Amino acid sequence: MTPTQNLRQFNVTLLSTTVTNNRYDIEVGVNEDVKPIVPEMLRFINRPTKIDEIDFFFSFPSELFLNENFQRGAYVGGGAFGSGFGTYQYFNVNNWVNYTNTRESPVPTGSVLTRWLYTDLSGFDYENFIEVQSSTNEAWAQSTEIQVKKGDQIEITFDWIVNRDSVLTNSYAIDTDFNVIQILYRTIATPTVFKYGADKDGKFVFGANFDSGTIPKITYNYDSVTNFTWTNFSITTEPAFFDGWIKLLFPNNPLFIPNNPCIKNLQVNYITSINGLDIDKAQGTFDRFTKSQDIRVDFTNSIYLDNVNNFNIQGALFAPDDDTIATPTWNRYRYQLESEPFKKQNLIANWERTRFHRNKIDVNLFGLKYGSEPIGLLNTIKFVDDDPNKLYYIANLKEIDFANATWQATLVEVYDNDRDFLINVSATYTNAASTGLIPVTLNYGQYFTVITGNKLRYTGTPTITFDLKCRVVGSITLSSTPILVNVIISKTSAILKTINITATTSPFAVDLNFDVNSVSLTTNEEIELTLSPSITSLTVTSSYLLFDNNAALYPTYKSGYIFK
Repeated sequence: MTPTQNLRQFNVTLLSTTVTNNRYDIEVGVNEDVKPIVPEMLRFINRPTKIDEIDFFFSFPSELFLNENFQRGAYVGGGAFGSGFGTYQYFNVNNWVNYTNTRESPVPTGSVLTRWLYTDLSGFDYENFIEVQSSTNEAWAQSTEIQVKKGDQIEITFDWIVNRDSVLTNSYAIDTDFNVIQILYRTIATPTVFKYGADKDGKFVFGANFDSGTIPKITYNYDSVTNFTWTNFSITTEPAFFDGWIKLLFPNNPLFIPNNPCIKNLQVNYITSINGLDIDKAQGTFDRFTKSQDIRVDFTNSIYLDNVNNFNIQGALFAPDDDTIATPTWNRYRYQLESEPFKKQNLIANWERTRFHRNKIDVNLFGLKYGSEPIGLLNTIKFVDDDPNKLYYIANLKEIDFANATWQATLVEVYDNDRDFLINVSATYTNAASTGLIPVTLNYGQYFTVITGNKLRYTGTPTITFDLKCRVVGSITLSSTPILVNVIISKTSAILKTINITATTSPFAVDLNFDVNSVSLTTNEEIELTLSPSITSLTVTSSYLLFDNNAALYPTYKSGYIFK
């Protein structure tokens, strides 16, 4: 980013989002609105680093199914059990819904799932459980769905009892199986959606739909009317066959009324992997640049968003449909064809900041407004008298004296026109000679320099081969029309590509794609773009020139797992 370029500002309303371009530069100088109070400034140096590393650590949410501990929900009422027996309270349970009808076409019963809390005479809680709705028809309490990857497993443990009062008023046959839980799993369409239910051993059994008779329910057999006690269940599903969704259902038993099955101590453990690696073996991933220079200082930082091939890791980035993991193809503004994963883009930004010595200065300035606008932390600073080629941001706004219109801050250099990437957009270039270079957006690395005439020179030692990406968008002004003109991209030893244009008006809009694959450069070879003599000027609104060869652009790159 140079001081002549705009930043994009997003304006969000209830109806839409619009984008405007704004610059927030403040020009500081003796003849400017903002002035240095004294010419002396305390200057520090942010030193370059040998290794730049960005880490992303795996972490999972405290719960996979929303409100899986049943603790969130509004208080409904309460009372006393009777003299000497303590009290009870009951609550609604958020994120769980009582349904009836069929699994494929569930209908809310209208009754909210209830959590009971029992307290003894000393004020200690001794029971805390949910109660499934009693009904003459089958009903069930249903969780939200969680998304799983192929190979993932779910480990579920909970305690269950057939009825809140541990009593069945209706008679039943000996060896009756009571419904306890269903674990339903549907795959993402590939293109067919397959549906399964887990049996008591965790094996997924296929069914034509969730109401199919082959979809199992995990049950419990009471063989004695005196054995109505809490029973613990533990089920570990087999690995998921495909990416998909899993939900939990706690059904009632409509043959026996009243019959309010109760559940407590639900715990869910997620057994997963990253790209086939067991999650228990790694705690995260890293991206790293290592410079060739002899430098003693390293830079390491962590980020909390990344392209992670797992639906449930916190910070995983999703596509706009919220169901699909985002592809690892992110583009920096004005570097449209440099697609990199999210974490590597963050690494590139930090490498640019630390690749050579940069200034950090403490300033004491006069002036709280620049033009008609007040100064804020979004502003960037240019010292037009002393340091016009550098751009600074406000790292620490220490003090503002409104009475005297002064402020103190620590500023950090973020851009240097003499050393950072050359960028030119929204500008007009006049073709004064018979031919002339078009200065476009140049994304080049430490082995390239811009020489007189804005030619790009390769200064590295080895011969490199890369895919060159170049595009120029704007309009050309011509000496006469209609006319056939051309624009050429070339290197010292050869023309790489010529684009012919039949211009019928002046100015004439152009969108020129100069992509050339397998370009080789030797030491001190130069790249330039030239215009036909009949083109008197070119107005560039968007442009870039970059190399699809990270070995040339960036230091030695490595990525991998952070093992435990």
